[in-house]
Amino acid sequence: MFAHPLKRFRNSCDVRFHDHGWVSKLNIRASILRTTVVSLLLWANLGCWNVAVAETDRPRIGLVLSGGGARGLAHVGVLKALEELRVPVDCIAGTSMGALVGGAYAAGVSPEEMQRQVQRIDWDNIFRDNPPRTEIPYKIKRDDFQSYFDLELGLRDGQLLAPAGATTGFKVEFFIRELIGLSAGRHDQEFDSLPVPFRAVATDLESGTAHVFSNGDLGRVMRASMSVPGVIAPVTIDGRMYVDGGLLNNLPVDTVREMCADIVIAVNLGTPLMTQQELQSMFSVSTQSINLLTEQNVKRSMAALKESDVLLSPELNDLGSGDFGRVSEAIARGENAARDALARLESLRLDTEAYVAWQRQRESRIAKPSPVTDYRFEPTQHVASSMLAPEMQLSTGESFSLADFHESLIRMYGRGDLQDIQYHFADREGARSIVVEPVEKAWGPNYLRFGFGFATDLNSSARVSFNASHRATWLNSRGAEWRNDAQFGYRNRLATELYQPYSATRGSVFVSGGLEYATQPVIFYVSGRRFGEYDVTTLRTHLDVGATDHRGEIRLGLFAGKLKTEEDFGFLTLPNKDLNQRGATLSLSYDQLDNADFPGRGTAFGAKYRVVRSDGAKDDQYESTELEYRSAYSWGRHVVEPAVFAGSMFSNTFHLYDMYQLGGFLRLSGYHFDELVGTGYVLARAVYLYRTSRLPTQVGGGTYFGSSLEAGRVREGIDAEVREQYQIAASIFLGAETILGPVRLALGHSESGRTSVYFTLGRLLAM
Repeated sequence: MFAHPLKRFRNSCDVRFHDHGWVSKLNIRASILRTTVVSLLLWANLGCWNVAVAETDRPRIGLVLSGGGARGLAHVGVLKALEELRVPVDCIAGTSMGALVGGAYAAGVSPEEMQRQVQRIDWDNIFRDNPPRTEIPYKIKRDDFQSYFDLELGLRDGQLLAPAGATTGFKVEFFIRELIGLSAGRHDQEFDSLPVPFRAVATDLESGTAHVFSNGDLGRVMRASMSVPGVIAPVTIDGRMYVDGGLLNNLPVDTVREMCADIVIAVNLGTPLMTQQELQSMFSVSTQSINLLTEQNVKRSMAALKESDVLLSPELNDLGSGDFGRVSEAIARGENAARDALARLESLRLDTEAYVAWQRQRESRIAKPSPVTDYRFEPTQHVASSMLAPEMQLSTGESFSLADFHESLIRMYGRGDLQDIQYHFADREGARSIVVEPVEKAWGPNYLRFGFGFATDLNSSARVSFNASHRATWLNSRGAEWRNDAQFGYRNRLATELYQPYSATRGSVFVSGGLEYATQPVIFYVSGRRFGEYDVTTLRTHLDVGATDHRGEIRLGLFAGKLKTEEDFGFLTLPNKDLNQRGATLSLSYDQLDNADFPGRGTAFGAKYRVVRSDGAKDDQYESTELEYRSAYSWGRHVVEPAVFAGSMFSNTFHLYDMYQLGGFLRLSGYHFDELVGTGYVLARAVYLYRTSRLPTQVGGGTYFGSSLEAGRVREGIDAEVREQYQIAASIFLGAETILGPVRLALGHSESGRTSVYFTLGRLLAM
């Protein structure tokens, strides 16, 4: 009934002797001649018979693993149970997460090792392309304190271009490569040569057909199979674009039967369709559309199962495709499903000796990798490899670490120039080179970002900000960049800057020069009531030199320009200013917070000293300094963030157009925004955060409950009620990281009896 290849090979070695009568004519007994010839042929064909005897007469078993996102990790539990029950797997076909688990097992990774790896991985991070914030160049993460959306668009030939997915997915591929190891890392791998023959199914995005991969770069192929449209960008292989295979063949029964299977064990993890009440967002509707396509092709595959096949359907109804925080639970349910099917699997079990022999044979097919000796870069159109190479911290030979190599590539991506980072191994004469293939952003090298900020204390007028930014990158081989910024609303600002680095190392010396125009009101309060304001307009040009890396920046600059004020104090008349100014600034910034909005660990501090001279009265000559310090400490979901801020004007007079301001959420909560104005200030606070849950990756990050305790004062304040007096304040708030920026709803109260309710979206306010 089960005619596997070795049985057919054995049959081809069968020897038969036929007496055609001519033996009798030679007067030789046919039986003697027949015996002699058969003996000779048996001796010549001894190898064929030995092979047949050595192979047990059993059906070939093919394993089919479906897609399902986080639900797909139940496959690890199924494999654990199959090994426990001594059920061999002769070939595997998988789709999406089934391709990840199946490909790893085919490459020789044990289910126990898979479980360790998927439990240790930070799944939130793996679907975010950027490196940890602490590794991002400082000049990029400065924007974390501005009101910009996360979406970056490209500008080319007057057209706006956008990324092809929420994430590129190269970190997924890096995880896969670390999981399967260097032995399965060849660029031209034949998947039949793996310890267990393997196939992965993906969807050809151009032709709209399912593609079954039988060779290639195993890690890249597995990533292509699980590139969910709109979530993970398509993967290009040999000039074709591929996405998740689940769109057309989520349970590839036909594929594994063509490979080797006499009996199929199919593991289906179909995702239940959402109800009308659950379909309330663009994300849920798009997810449902994909699930509908998937369920239709799964039904066809299940109809192709035979009575002798085994279908496993782990109980996963309450587990969603994005529930990567429930890895252990998914694995346990997969184990239970396989054990519950023991009666169906009983006939497929081997005795201990035969199963150990099968495992040894599988392990013997794991190739020993060649040592890594060097690396090289494929050329790119704009990004100079000489600027990328310093990110590589590669140890070769026996000390080569794939994880460390990946960390170098992730840092390289963090420069902001690349859409993807691919690589492959080139083996030659017992040595192995790494060929790094940086993929420039398809929507670059000119970029646009937009943003919106809103803040209100529900008592005074709201503040609104509309932001836009344009960057033209790689103007020369050293990475020169031209940047233009525009902001309209509570503060108006137009700025242009040309930035030129002079070093390819991580710590780069730079020169920058630019021009800035800005207008902003300085509002004055007495006893909580607005009584006037100065509208301050500046036009300045600057020239700076400095040094920067991922940790921070030191900058020395000269500036010159004009300052004008326009007063609005009603019945009071205060002098307006029209000054020609010049001066110098020296600033030091250090930022190693892991998150600018809701940090969990790290430290940031800054110091700035400024000298201002003008052609006006002596009173308009002054110096100022400002200091700030923030740090964060976490344990579990709890975070404490202490912070101290201080500033001082060195002058014998007031400069109403250039004052320090306190008041508002986390800056003496309970007061209006910037209500307390003076020539100096001190603020100390402690913020407590508790992470309550997490939004879907496509729409945001963590959600938080928080509270704060604050103390501060202004020096020589305008409002006599609070002048020179330390104020104590506190707040409680809810917060969330969203694709539109941080959102906070807070209630603040000060010891002076002031209470305010705040709502903020974006980063319009200093925190």
